[in-house]
Amino acid sequence: MLKHVRMSLLLLGYMLSSSVLAIGPGGSARASRNGARFCRWTLRLLGVEVNIIGKAETVLLVANHLSYIDILTLLALHGCRFVTFTELGESAGIGLITKVSQAFYVNRSKPSLVRRDIEKLERELQRGVQFAFFPEGSSFDGSFLRPFKSSLFESAIRTNTNIQPVCLRYISLDDEPITLKNRDRVFYHGDMQLIPQLLGILKIKRLRVELVYGPVIETKGKTRKEVANLAHQEIAKHFLPVVL
Repeated sequence: MLKHVRMSLLLLGYMLSSSVLAIGPGGSARASRNGARFCRWTLRLLGVEVNIIGKAETVLLVANHLSYIDILTLLALHGCRFVTFTELGESAGIGLITKVSQAFYVNRSKPSLVRRDIEKLERELQRGVQFAFFPEGSSFDGSFLRPFKSSLFESAIRTNTNIQPVCLRYISLDDEPITLKNRDRVFYHGDMQLIPQLLGILKIKRLRVELVYGPVIETKGKTRKEVANLAHQEIAKHFLPVVL
């Protein structure tokens, strides 16, 4: 129970401090740095150990998606802004957290709104703001790497922003290998209920995660499908499917 209380206080502190820091010029950058700090504290509280393989560059990050731990890990290391869909921002609880964390929303329901949001994203990339997104479009069960959706890669091409592929790998849970038997304690997929899954994560004592950074992909002269395929191929090289 003490862990639940500490997590609640940490979340409350994050929400309040980031809301205040976001006010005024430079607020987005201050809130991002604050978010990275709180995510590092959260990972420590949850017993998550992160091992980094390769070198990260300050470019647009794309990664496979398995768990909400993915977001905490990338935010803790990079203080980046996540690109997500408007529907998530409108959901209860998590929606408020995404707003405070400066998430960037793309409306996928109407083509005209998508174009507007993409153009806004391009302006932010040109300003040097670091973003991350999950091109699979959702989180999955780890059985295999899903195909990448290419629409968001267009912003990188139009702004000549390079892509950093990142493979997230879950190595062990409470000193046991990640298998079909225990993966649902940390992976979020299908019709799983969010709150029970998040409460289950609080019961974890130790979780080992690896981030494998692939070589930067230059976008100049390429189509969005070509860039998406290159990112998929690079992440697939290091992806560890859960098969046992």
